[in-house]
Amino acid sequence: MTDRESFGSVSLVRQGDHRFYSFTMPSDVLAETCFVVNRDENPIEGFQRELDKKRASEIVMPVS
Repeated sequence: MTDRESFGSVSLVRQGDHRFYSFTMPSDVLAETCFVVNRDENPIEGFQRELDKKRASEIVMPVS
């Protein structure tokens, strides 16, 4: 196996009759392989709003 094939983990979560899978992976791999289409770029398939830096700074938690 290559390094790319051997990272992450998968867990099965059960809630009543429902089954869910949780997957973890390094954030750098996620950033390299995924993207978000915002509503301005594609009003039909886009879903992510543009970053509101002022709002983000209001809700950020200080790092200790």
